[in-house]
Amino acid sequence: MCSSRKTKQAWVDLKNRCNNERHPSYRYYGGRGIGYEARWELFSNFLADMGEAPQGLAIDRIDNNGDYTAQNCRWVTQEVNNRNSGRVKLSADIARLIRTSLQHVSTGALAYQYNVTRKAIQSVRNNTSWSNV
Repeated sequence: MCSSRKTKQAWVDLKNRCNNERHPSYRYYGGRGIGYEARWELFSNFLADMGEAPQGLAIDRIDNNGDYTAQNCRWVTQEVNNRNSGRVKLSADIARLIRTSLQHVSTGALAYQYNVTRKAIQSVRNNTSWSNV
């Protein structure tokens, strides 16, 4: 996907997350009051404020409870974006513990302890998430 198409898709996606009650992520965005600045109704204004999406980066809100605005958005890696999600339940410190000192504890026990899925624990242990901690 060329950069301008990727940028436009990021804009379409953020608007859908905020406006479309049928969007799978609406409850995390529009459903909890997250919106976007009025001038971003036009793609040209979004593009003027944010620029083209750099290759491999995604739109991210700096303040997870704030709206999509030029002052509150940036382009980041998907890993950083995932960490900033309100759905993230593990801190970097806990990820370090899981990866190092708690290798003898079962995946299921850790998932139960931290109220996350076994897949989340396995991702930390396999360095496919929280990889630079």
